[in-house]
Formats: sequence, C-alpha cells, structure tokens
Amino acid sequence: MRKGTEIDGLSKTKMIILVWIASLILLSIYSYSKVSSQIKSNLGNKAMFAAISVSNELSMSDREYRHILDMDFEDALNTAKNLEFESKSRKYMESTDIKYIYLESLVPKDKVRYDVKPEEQEDFNASAGTKLEVVYLLDAVKSEAIREEDTGGQGYSDKDRYDVLSSEFEKIYIEGKATYTISDGKWGEYVTGYAPFYTESGKYIGMVGADIYMDKYYREVGVFLKILSGFVAINIIAGIIILKSALKLKTTKSFVEKIENHYSTDYLTSVLSREKFLDRLSSIWRSVEKNEKEIGLFMLDIDHFKNYNDNYGHINGDEAIKAVCREVKVKVEEHGGFMGRFGGDEFLIAFEGMAYSKMSEVADEIVKRVERLGYKHEYSSISDVITVSLGGVAVEPEDGVSMENAMEKADMALYRAKKHGRNRALVLKID
Repeated sequence: MRKGTEIDGLSKTKMIILVWIASLILLSIYSYSKVSSQIKSNLGNKAMFAAISVSNELSMSDREYRHILDMDFEDALNTAKNLEFESKSRKYMESTDIKYIYLESLVPKDKVRYDVKPEEQEDFNASAGTKLEVVYLLDAVKSEAIREEDTGGQGYSDKDRYDVLSSEFEKIYIEGKATYTISDGKWGEYVTGYAPFYTESGKYIGMVGADIYMDKYYREVGVFLKILSGFVAINIIAGIIILKSALKLKTTKSFVEKIENHYSTDYLTSVLSREKFLDRLSSIWRSVEKNEKEIGLFMLDIDHFKNYNDNYGHINGDEAIKAVCREVKVKVEEHGGFMGRFGGDEFLIAFEGMAYSKMSEVADEIVKRVERLGYKHEYSSISDVITVSLGGVAVEPEDGVSMENAMEKADMALYRAKKHGRNRALVLKID
C-alpha cells in the first residue's frame, strides 16, 4: 500500500509540474502577444500622428502637383517644395524613430513610366510586368547619411520614385483615413503611419506616410523577451522546488498584469495611453444607461505648444508636458475622473457621474491650476507661462449619443475655446 501511495504521489507531482510548465508557456505566449501588439500600436500611433501633423502643415496647389508629378526623381527632390517639406519633416524625425516622411500618390494611367523587370521581382515583391502605379511626390529622410546608406552612395534613379500598388495601400488610399500598417517592400520593413492629403483646391491626391524602421519594434520586443525568459527560467526552477507544497500561479499572473499595465500607461506622462483610456471610456459608456449616470468628457490642449518645442527644444518640452499632466491629474482624480494622452500635447479627460452644472467649475479649476504652475513660456501669444484650453461636453443617459460623437463635440468645444482666446474652458451640453 505504501508503495502504491508513493507512486500515486509521484504521478501527481509530475502532473503538477507539467501543468505548471504548460501554464508558464501559455502565459508567456499570451503576454508576448499582448505586449507585441501594444508595442506595434504605440509605434503605429506615433507614426500616424506625425503623418497627420505633416499633412496639416503641408500645402500644395493643383499646378504644383501636376508639375512635380511630371519631373524626374532627382529634380523633384531638389524643388523648393520638397526642400521645404524635408526641412519641416526633419523636425518631427530628429527626436523620434521616424526614418522617412513622404507624400505618396497614384500615377494617372497615361503617365505610368515603368514596370517590374524579371530581375526586380524580389525587390518589388511582384511578378515581372507589374506596372509601377504609385509615385512619391515628396520625399524626406531623417538625414543625408541615411539616404546615402540606403542608396549605397549611388543616389536615386528615377525608377526608385515608383512602386507597385499593393492591395494594402490601395485599400488605405481608397478609404482616405488616418491609419497605420506594417509595410514590407523594396526599402525594408516599417511601421507606417498614414494621413490623407488634399491640395489647396480640396482635391484628394494621396497619403502622407511616416516610416518607423521595424528595428525599433524588434529591439523593444527583444528587451521584453529577455525579461520574460528570465522570469520563466526562475519560475520553473522555483516551481520544481516548491510544487510538493501546493504550488500557486499567482506570481505569474501578477507578472503578466504588471507587463500589461506598463504598456497601458503613457511612458512620458504616466497618464493612461490612448488605447487604455478609450477602452475604459467604452466600458463606462456601455453601462451609462443602466446606471443612469451622466458622463463629462473633455479634450485638453496645451496652448501654443509647438512654439514651445521649437524654441526650448523637445527635451524641455517633455518636461513641460510632464509638469502640466501632474497638475491636471491631481485635479482630475480629486473629482473621481481619469485622464489619457490622445497624442502629442492633446489629452482626454472623463468624469463618470458629473453633471453639466459641475463641469464648467472643474474645467476652470484645471485652467487656473496650470496657469498658477507658472511654467515659463515666452513664445506664447497669450501669456508668459504655459496655459491650457479645454473643450467639454456633458452627456446624459437619455441623449443616446455615441462615444465617437461625444468626442467630436468635445473637440468642437476645444476648437471654440481656442478660437476665443485660449487659456479657457468651454463646455457644451448635448440637446
């Protein structure tokens, strides 16, 4: 009997060890998937917001578009329009991982110059004879050294300006909306952010693209995998030692939660990331009718912050954003709200159960608190210190308003607050 009992005990121990190891493997796969996805999302959003910013600043007439379209690549690169485009784009690239920013368009069928040659099939990832129907109207690279490295010191040929029309880009071009994707082509593998571009007459001609080399993604994933590998090794050893005394999986679960929490928080400001904020807001929105509570939603913008970055530098700009967020977050949490970074110097704030009558009071407190911070800003046209503008909207359960529509209303209120002088708050009520 004793021998049988020992065998049963040994089998149970082996089973527990197998379950423990299998659990570690599954949790590792799960956490890797989540973190990998979050890293791509963070890089994609960074590239997309850069593309949006450049698109908003860029202007081009229909005549300039036609003129540049007909030029050879080297001539196009040396136009005043492209030199200006590259100069402005490098301001976004110098303190980021963005390598290229460009304006990508479709070539009119009667102007297609090139197709894929048999020896170029691997470069273009397309069969011989495929037409090159995509053109880079404008092109900016982070530095001349990178351009020389990418071209092997030979410079660009005119054909380098063109590319095949992939199904992915065709879909993005047709939809004409800001987005990001993973692209793998002749020039390498990138996380690419896109934003639509229109000429001065309102004609849609293509997408502004911003490329972050995938090396950045692999480096961040590599760091995570080292942490994960060390964690798995330690836990397997610890598990084998202590499994006979009722092994628990709590440590592993806690680790995964910490990793996920790290990527749900904006690395610079410690407020919620855009994705985490929208997830939380979405959960509240689904339950608002059931709980019969109001929702107060704000969009906050730091006034003339581009001027701050241009004159004080991005390092000082980061410190200023952190200081503003600390002040705002204190007031937001004091009233039971939560805050997330929407992008750049724009933030979202939400309060569950806050009525319209209370929103203006809280918003004014936030505006005054930031101004009292006294953070020097000599390049603001409205004050000698950093200030903020807020646009808010009050939503009641019976309004039947979607979350997306409420965000648009908050953005509209922010626009009005800025139009009326900035350093103020404006709250709308949905009728």
